[in-house]
This record gives sequence, C-alpha cells and structure tokens, in this order.
Amino acid sequence: MYNKAYRKFRRELPIEGRLKSRILRSDSQVREAKGKMMKVNIPKRITNETTLDILRGLRRAGSLVPPPVSSRIIKDHLEDNIKAFNAHRKKITEDGGYIENQNDYSDMYYGTRTVRFSGCEIIASYNVLHALTGREPSFSKMIAAFEKNGMIFYGNLGTDPGKMRSFLKKQGFKVEEFTDINAYRKSREGERPVRKGKEEAFVLTLYNDRTDLMKGIHTVAVTKKERWYFLHNDGGTRARGPFAGIEQVLDHYERIGARMISVLRVTKI
Repeated sequence: MYNKAYRKFRRELPIEGRLKSRILRSDSQVREAKGKMMKVNIPKRITNETTLDILRGLRRAGSLVPPPVSSRIIKDHLEDNIKAFNAHRKKITEDGGYIENQNDYSDMYYGTRTVRFSGCEIIASYNVLHALTGREPSFSKMIAAFEKNGMIFYGNLGTDPGKMRSFLKKQGFKVEEFTDINAYRKSREGERPVRKGKEEAFVLTLYNDRTDLMKGIHTVAVTKKERWYFLHNDGGTRARGPFAGIEQVLDHYERIGARMISVLRVTKI
C-alpha cells in the first residue's frame, strides 16, 4: 500500500522534480532531495486523496515493523492515562465537556509519544462524540483503541485519518468524507437546514502551512450550537467562533496560511 501511494505521489510531481531525483548520485543526496520534494510538493501539488493514501500507507508500513508499543504497554498506558485524565476533568467541565487545549496533555501517553505531541485526531473524535451524544466518552479507552490500530509509526506521525473515520462509524454514526469543498457544497444542495447542534458535527484535517509539509498536520472538531459553528482544540485555550458555516471555518484557516485536506461530516443515523 505504501509503495502504491508513493508511486501515485511520484506521478503527481512536476516533471522537473522527477528528473532531478534521477541524476543524484549519493544516498544522502537522494534522501535530502526526496525530503525537499515532499516538504514543498505535497501541500502545493499533491491531491488531498493522495495525501490520505500516503498516511494510510505509512500506518500500514509501520505495522510491519516489530512494535515498540506492545499489548502490555497499551494496557499499562490505559491504566496510567485513566489516572492522569482525572486531573483534566474540571477544565473539561468548565469548557462545556470539550477538550480545548492539547498542550495540557503531556501527562497522557499515546504510543511512543504523548497526547500533547500527536493526539489531535483522538481529541477531535472525543469532541465530536461529546457533541452528538452529550456524554463523556472514555478518552483513555479511545487512546488505547487507536494505539492498537490507528497510529502512524507508533504515534510519531499522529493517527491515520481513515482510522478516525472508521472509529466514528463503529460508534453508530454516518460519516461522509470530502476532500474538496465543492463536493461538500454539492452534497448539501436541496438539503433541509440542520438547526439542532446535536444532529451533526465535523472533523477537519488540515495542513498547518499550505506551503510546507514539515510544519505538520492538525485535526480539529467543529460542533454546532443552534445555527452557529464552533472550533475546538485549534491551538487556543477555548472554543473559537461563532462561524456561519464550514466554509467560513475553512476561510479562517486559509487566512492564516493553513489548508484543508479533508472534512468529515458526522451525523446521527
């Protein structure tokens, strides 16, 4: 799967990028050139579908290596994370049941990293579940579930967005994925307005910098209160909003230099 995704990535490169890689001689030159090509060309020239394929391929490639995060370690993490999470409950309650500041979670394990370093997809999934059910999901058990099947290279590169989509489906929700805002707009044509916030929520996966892959990828939840949309865990200490719609949320990210990779619309069945 990884090789297939990489070949697709190569096909979408501008021709000069492919030619340069052929004339390099040393392994170090090749590695450096590939790194530069991926840094610049993935956000600017590679389709969002290919980016998701690459992330999926990286997760599967990582699973072929003997795991440093064994079942025993996952169990130990679960026990430790349950204890650590108790210290965050007061702040979560004050924030309406949402996790808003990922930087506070350096005390919770995720793979070989912490939730602070690479837990944004799990936080987004948690916030969506809270928005749609009104309940407090077990965050520690969610971490364990993604440690078993979802981490990219043991959490060093976060979580495969495809596994986040599968997880939300298993919770009994309808999940639609869009990698193009026009496809999202078309899906809503002729649809009755959704007024109740507990009928739908969203997960956005974005490049932090649309010109530089090395600045990372971030995932946030978007929830609704009446007809307004609010961002959660987008780098601040509280929810950001209100916004009139998902398009306005994406406009906000475009203004600060980010760019959409995918939108998941999560609705009750």
